[in-house]
Amino acid sequence: MNLHFIFAFILLSISLHIEAQFDLKYGAGLRSYPGIGAAMEAEGGYTQVLWGENSKLFKGMIRPGIQTTHSVVVNDYDASVSFYPVSFIGLVAGHKELYSRYDEFASYDCEQIRCKGAMKKDYLQGKIALAWGKLFLTASYSEFRNSYNDPSGNQLPVAEYEWVSAVAPHFERSVRRKYFGGYILPNGNILGLNADYREFEFSNQNYLFEALIYQIKLSNWRLTLGAGRLGSTEVATDGVIVLRLTHILAPSLPLF
Repeated sequence: MNLHFIFAFILLSISLHIEAQFDLKYGAGLRSYPGIGAAMEAEGGYTQVLWGENSKLFKGMIRPGIQTTHSVVVNDYDASVSFYPVSFIGLVAGHKELYSRYDEFASYDCEQIRCKGAMKKDYLQGKIALAWGKLFLTASYSEFRNSYNDPSGNQLPVAEYEWVSAVAPHFERSVRRKYFGGYILPNGNILGLNADYREFEFSNQNYLFEALIYQIKLSNWRLTLGAGRLGSTEVATDGVIVLRLTHILAPSLPLF
């Protein structure tokens, strides 16, 4: 998948004369381990209802979108198209690119692991949301086909910054499984458990993040606090604290 494919979907969506809505949000996140890391992020999209305009549960939708994350040393963008045959099931196809200009990461020996360079990732994802009263569960399964450039020509393993892993040079396949179960409190805040797992096929690397999450709703702001554990093949599993602040400028039609 490339950007021409994404833009074609966007143009098709805009040309359809049916219920539609732009969405936009931005924010910042902080992670305490391994090493303190912080990043700014933004996400926007354009959702169109394809059928079931009068039904929230069985509404069909399509949403082209783009997300970008920026830290001091690593930047990325993620362009995708999400299709919802019904509102609680989503199918996603996307393309993601990351760029690093840094070679002094606390988690890596950048003499032995390639820290600088570019990554390209094509992926497919399926996701589902279930609810019973104030209880809910979301789950997603994603498959990635990754390619990495090698500006040094040294054939070194590649630093996967997001997942604190060192993966096979040039090409890699990976799977991500993510779950979140929670309870909506009377004040609208959310208390839940988050689990995020990643496995890399060629390099036999893995990553896990498990945490208790509390999200505070403040008008158009969301403050998310988390405490749990994080680990991978490259770093020992240890305690981690996460913090995220998000400002919703325009809400999204999809539930998740």
